[in-house]
Amino acid sequence: SREMCTDEVAFVKSHLEREVDGVSLIACYESLIQIRFKRTEYRQMVLSIQFPKDYPHSVLLLEAKSKTISDNLLNGIVKVVEENLQKLSGQPQVVAAARFVRDFLWENRFVVCSEELSFIKKELVSAEDSLRVKQKQGVVHIKAVKNKYCLDCKLTIPDDYPAAAVSFDVSSNFPNSLERMFIGHATEMARQCVEMPITKRKPQLEFVPQPSLKCIATYLIEECLRKFPSEKCPSCHKLVLPEEPSVELPSFLAIEIVYCGHLYHHDCLDKIMTSPPFGDAKKCLICGKRIFHDKWNVSANLMEERWAHQEARKRELNEVADFLGL
Repeated sequence: SREMCTDEVAFVKSHLEREVDGVSLIACYESLIQIRFKRTEYRQMVLSIQFPKDYPHSVLLLEAKSKTISDNLLNGIVKVVEENLQKLSGQPQVVAAARFVRDFLWENRFVVCSEELSFIKKELVSAEDSLRVKQKQGVVHIKAVKNKYCLDCKLTIPDDYPAAAVSFDVSSNFPNSLERMFIGHATEMARQCVEMPITKRKPQLEFVPQPSLKCIATYLIEECLRKFPSEKCPSCHKLVLPEEPSVELPSFLAIEIVYCGHLYHHDCLDKIMTSPPFGDAKKCLICGKRIFHDKWNVSANLMEERWAHQEARKRELNEVADFLGL
């Protein structure tokens, strides 16, 4: 009835902001009520409310808008609110609608990354994998497998995401050197998403933090777990990792990771780095980028001197063998 709408508008004006924390009234008239919900800079939305002709026997007319929350999720929120308001037929509904939206935004950290989470579910996680989501804690727990290798990662969404990057814990049955590389690279990716690059160039446009959940999950699952069990050494073209993760590799088959991220067997990389030509920088056989590695961090001249010394030594030994008829 018109009288009930008038009374409810007056109640909302005087009580809403006191009864529902974190909300503010933008407009409050019988023709339109607008409420702003702001948990963080990115978890915020505006709910527009109108009274239908036969209110309160019909539910409120709702519309949700946000610059940071996807339209699909906003539509889903509105639908769930409408379903809950049907239980309040004949009763005031505005404050109840505001409470529900407020609780949903405050308790659900996935509000601002729903599309990223959907991508993970549809594109990254296979039938052999498992995915668990803890909504209130903002945790995405993925257990993924490839052949006999497995990777367990817990990604936690911070309260002020995406201004702050996701944090993560990773464990696997990959060699320790590879696991350290996974964690180190993912950590740097997360940093780059939320920190302005350090540069001496001309001032850039204002830095805007970028979402980090999708890119880190994609790196760990696609570029690490799915890729490395079938990775072949660029030199000998044999699998770099053993088919059985528990097998301990001999020293000559130890895994060496070069700066570009490709893997070599130790002896294969040693042969590349310590054999001529020495004039130009050694380059990765896959991507063509210069090879950097702490174990071979010497100048080309010194490397050539060592090689020449080894070759001279071999010739001396061969001459002695020939003289002795061996």
